[in-house]
Amino acid sequence: MADLSAVTSHNTFLALEDPATGREIGLTLEIIPPDSEAIKMRMRQLLDRRKARAQRNQPVLTIEDERASLEICKTAVVGWQWTDDADGSSGNWGGEQPTFNPETLSEMLSRDWLREQVDRHLADAKSFFSK
Repeated sequence: MADLSAVTSHNTFLALEDPATGREIGLTLEIIPPDSEAIKMRMRQLLDRRKARAQRNQPVLTIEDERASLEICKTAVVGWQWTDDADGSSGNWGGEQPTFNPETLSEMLSRDWLREQVDRHLADAKSFFSK
């Protein structure tokens, strides 16, 4: 039997795919696991905001849920690596390969197709435990 105390999550890498073709586009994101302290802390902050609105009898709007998803994704992505895409061309953002930074990450995650890939990856808990 396995030592259950040794089972821990770890960072994973997500090779982004073209939403139309499913082919890799030349950018791989490093993502921390959903059970990491950083994500748990961010989730608590977002839930506290939601509770505060409920206590004031203010409805929680769908846009707020979308913003919460964006915030979780921004917290989860901790780095990236530019690679060649499926055609052997170098991936880029606006013609450049910027180093990892919060501003460009926010720009990227404002694209629904990109954020949705990060969301799906975060929802796949098994990927954070595989060897």
